[in-house]
Amino acid sequence: MKRLLLLFSLALLFNSILSQLNTDSLWSVWHNENQTNENRFNSIQKIIRPTLFFQPDSAFIFAQWQLDYAKSINDKYQMANALNMQGISYHLRSDYENSIKYLLKSIDLYKEIDNLKNLAAPLGNLGIIYQDKGDIKNAIKYYNESLDIYAELNDSSGVAASLNNIGVIYEDLGNKENAIEYYNKSLLIYENIKDNFQEDKFLLNEL
Repeated sequence: MKRLLLLFSLALLFNSILSQLNTDSLWSVWHNENQTNENRFNSIQKIIRPTLFFQPDSAFIFAQWQLDYAKSINDKYQMANALNMQGISYHLRSDYENSIKYLLKSIDLYKEIDNLKNLAAPLGNLGIIYQDKGDIKNAIKYYNESLDIYAELNDSSGVAASLNNIGVIYEDLGNKENAIEYYNKSLLIYENIKDNFQEDKFLLNEL
């Protein structure tokens, strides 16, 4: 048992070291002014995303650095990305009002540059926040807006997630009929995604 615990501890330590090395590498790219803007923004985003769920306050600061740099070169796409991360950071800290404020800023910028691909996510995030606040009307509104965009983009995973979120609302309201309807729609899409994945995996194995 002691040997197993030692091996487990060593594995955790090894993973921690690898994670730190990867993070150090990402920071070096972010701080390197000779790197392209795309590389620098990609690196800071890869740092922010995992940090959000463990240190949302730190993630907010990192996103502010991204936002400041994006403003300095007038990159509205990256400004929107940073604001979205900051909105999520506030949500994870249960600061719903500021979360809504930042997500709306992100949404406005995505709309301004006509970026549907990234617009759906913050709309869905707003739905989650309003659901947490108990504002069911706005929750369903934003879930449906997100759903429409995912459908337009033929994003099956996004459609399924949106349908499931709406199903959760109806379940919480005690409306089992509507909840089951949305859950079943979501489940059918997820099963189709799974079947397609298995088919693709089979085809790859045949190559």
